[in-house]
Amino acid sequence: MKKKILILVIVGMLAMTPVRIGGLNQPFPVYGYIKDSHGNAVVNAAVYIKDVSKSTYMVVYTNSTGYYQANLYNLQNCENGDTINVSCSYNNEINYVLFTLDVTETSKNISFNLIGEPSISDGGAYDITASSAKISVTINDLGGDNYCKVWIEYGITSYGSVTTKQTIYSPSTISFTLNNLKSDTTYHYRIVAQNSRKIAYTSDSSFTTLASLPQVTTLSATGVTYSEATLRGYLNVVGAKNCEVWFVYDTVSHSNWQDYVYSTPHKNLTSPSSFSQIINGLQINTTYHFRAVAKNKAGLTYGIDLTFTTHMVKPSVITKQATNVTSSAATLNGELTDLGGVDSCQVWFEYGTTTSYGSATPAINATSSFSINISNLQPGKTYHFRAVAKNKAGITYGIDMVFTTSTLKANVSTKSINYAIVLNGELTDLGGDTSCQVWFEYGTTTNYGNTTDKIVLNQAGSFSIIVTGLEENRTYHYRAVVENSKGITYGNDMTFRMLSLPSSPVVETMNASIDAINGTATLYGNISSLNGNDYCYAWFEYWKENGEKHVTNVRIINHECILNETINAGIGNHTFQLVAVGSGGVAAYGGLKSFFVSRAYNHAPSIVALYPENGSVAGRNASLGVEVRDADNDSLILSFYWGNGSIIKTIEGYSGIYSIALHNLSYNGYYSWYATVTDGMDTNSTLVMYFWTQKFVTADFYWQPSIVVEGENVSFFDNSTGATSWLWNFGDGNISNESNPSHSFSRQESIL
Repeated sequence: MKKKILILVIVGMLAMTPVRIGGLNQPFPVYGYIKDSHGNAVVNAAVYIKDVSKSTYMVVYTNSTGYYQANLYNLQNCENGDTINVSCSYNNEINYVLFTLDVTETSKNISFNLIGEPSISDGGAYDITASSAKISVTINDLGGDNYCKVWIEYGITSYGSVTTKQTIYSPSTISFTLNNLKSDTTYHYRIVAQNSRKIAYTSDSSFTTLASLPQVTTLSATGVTYSEATLRGYLNVVGAKNCEVWFVYDTVSHSNWQDYVYSTPHKNLTSPSSFSQIINGLQINTTYHFRAVAKNKAGLTYGIDLTFTTHMVKPSVITKQATNVTSSAATLNGELTDLGGVDSCQVWFEYGTTTSYGSATPAINATSSFSINISNLQPGKTYHFRAVAKNKAGITYGIDMVFTTSTLKANVSTKSINYAIVLNGELTDLGGDTSCQVWFEYGTTTNYGNTTDKIVLNQAGSFSIIVTGLEENRTYHYRAVVENSKGITYGNDMTFRMLSLPSSPVVETMNASIDAINGTATLYGNISSLNGNDYCYAWFEYWKENGEKHVTNVRIINHECILNETINAGIGNHTFQLVAVGSGGVAAYGGLKSFFVSRAYNHAPSIVALYPENGSVAGRNASLGVEVRDADNDSLILSFYWGNGSIIKTIEGYSGIYSIALHNLSYNGYYSWYATVTDGMDTNSTLVMYFWTQKFVTADFYWQPSIVVEGENVSFFDNSTGATSWLWNFGDGNISNESNPSHSFSRQESIL
């Protein structure tokens, strides 16, 4: 029984003995003294002993002498060879020591002083210029460490820049120089000091750099016309927060900018950039001198004197809607929007039934809006027209526009019968057609039943038709009738009564006399007897060579006589006869006679080329214009030819200005042409004229290298087609007129 009890006791003792899992198997004290940065004992401060290798730690506290002690035997999982960190943080000071555990040492003395922030003072900025400043710094205390690094953080709105760091080993006073600063600019800064454990900053301070003189470059003028130009400059250096820039200019050069007569408005710039100003009211064909001027709080500077010369340009003209359009006339309207630098321009219109036009109005002088009336148009036709303007610089054209003449039904009125059975009517309106047919309906009732022959009239006016075979003592109704392309119109019904018919007058057609110089003929006829009539109505009918019939005025004759009428005959064969109707209504014809008119002297027509001017440059759409004159007012045939004799267009007309349009000519083409005019007897021609068409220019440039390094030479190359002159603007005040220039830039650029 005793033996059993003894065994139970032993088992119980074994169960109560703690089992150690990992860690040292022997004590290993770590101890030492911790003082602050001034050498004073750190009392009751926590000291952390950390096994960095196992991420375990323990904490002990210093006593009144700053002494601490810890046993690594109590640090869980701590093993020989682990890295041990002993650290202490107290009163915003800190320090730590690392060592490798070597159990053969049996213990470790780790004593150290805590390290605080360095103490620094800002001595302020001095020796301030437009681009630099110095900062004075005093290092009062290294914070208990044996060194610290010091530098300056600075910038305009934030601390974007830093100086080089200086390493200081003892309290001292040093300085830093800040370079490449912007002039007239406020900079903020703070001083930074850092030792092995702590970093310190001073509060924000500021200084303002001085202003410097601006730098400005005069650039070449652009957009030069007859009355304005764009002056350009580049502000290379502002030199202050802002800078005023402007231009001065004059017709002569001056060494002092204040002597220039004219000055542009001032502009304010805050950074290097280009600037420009449009000036106007300039004189034509005048050389102007100009300079760019810049001014800030530090003073004023100006660029070199450059020049430009104003020149005349072609006018600008627009075609406006036609007005007052009728069946045969219209008013063409246009407007000069720019005279091109002169007081007035010559203007006219080209017009015709196609975009080749073919007709032109006389030229007039204009300064703004203008209108020209045209007539003798065909009714119901669509006409194209465009405005044309000319000054010494050349000719320009407005856009093509159209109008359509109107077409109306003809109007006719029936006149009362004055001459027995000679029926008379009047065509008052052709209705827009070029010709109409007229006749009479007549009979003993308003159903009429009879019609006269139809005659063709090409203009409004009176017409007469003789009716024969009527019965005596009868009342007849009649009315005039007219027909054009739109339909038939009737005149009013009228009546006449036939009495007993007496004999007709006795008449004879006689020979005509000719006035070839004036182109007239006098027709003669003999009324030898009234033959029982109280009077008679007498007139001449005559036909020109083309068959066109004409009638002279009707005259009342109450006695025997020789009758004569003078007519404008024109050249060629003519046929005529005397006609008389007695008061009783019986007509008599004197028989047909003929005569021929030849001109005693023919005036040859003249022709003058108007445009394009010889040797000028025209657009791809141009017009050839001539003026023809004929003293005889003959019908003329006008022909346009290319220089090789091939026909361009033929036009029939009379004295006037004629123009034909040319479309889609080749770029950079050479064209020669001439025109002839003939009246059938004589022919005249212009000189052979020539003009060029504008060149087609394709711009193609490149340069090497594309990213420019300061001071590096850049080569520019032109692969353009059609270019004859060059202007390279390098953006820094330098230009070149060479085709393939090179240039060195003073600062890094990206070329666009």
